[in-house]
Amino acid sequence: MDTVLILDAIMKLLLSIILGGAIGFEREIKHHPAGFRTYILVCLGSTIMMFISYYPWQTGAGGIALVMDTSRVAAGIITGIGFLGAGAILREGISVKGLTTAAGLWVTAGVGILVGVGMMELAIISTVAILITLSGFSQFEERLSFPQVRRILHVRMADIPDERTMVEGLLESCRLKFEMNSFLHEKGEISFTYTVAMPRNFDIVPITAEMLKDERILEVRWT
Repeated sequence: MDTVLILDAIMKLLLSIILGGAIGFEREIKHHPAGFRTYILVCLGSTIMMFISYYPWQTGAGGIALVMDTSRVAAGIITGIGFLGAGAILREGISVKGLTTAAGLWVTAGVGILVGVGMMELAIISTVAILITLSGFSQFEERLSFPQVRRILHVRMADIPDERTMVEGLLESCRLKFEMNSFLHEKGEISFTYTVAMPRNFDIVPITAEMLKDERILEVRWT
């Protein structure tokens, strides 16, 4: 194999690892489902596939060079990453999580494609833009006054008939939308969780204190 081709491949693979790792590191420190190694593999895999399709390869029939349609390979990569991203999307109660992770995997594949076809500068610029979007814009998003946030309410109480009536009544009296996520019955106690949609500036202290006034409720916790 041509030495120049080998050096070009090594350079692209190393750059792919660096760029994919930079995006994955940002996700890893925030404890998202897809982390450091996942993003490296997505970026690296895209680079490898594009590298294979981008260069002419000699066949055994008289040394004829064949060049694949790179646009079809790129389309196949993006489609495949779509299935991987779908596995990162989870529904928890009334909220959906993992959309940013799925989008991050998808766009990281795009970075790998850029590296594979030799557009190094654009790949680096794209990585910087992705990191700004994931890290910088997340802080900006948190400061925006969105009308509602979703929090998880954890309640543990004694096992009695109609045990959830009081809790749900308090939530309804505050005009909060909620949905039960889980219910566990064990050793004379029950534990259940709700996903509660509330205004961003909603004070949970009064409603928590009101719940704890009932002696049947053993623990109330928000996450």
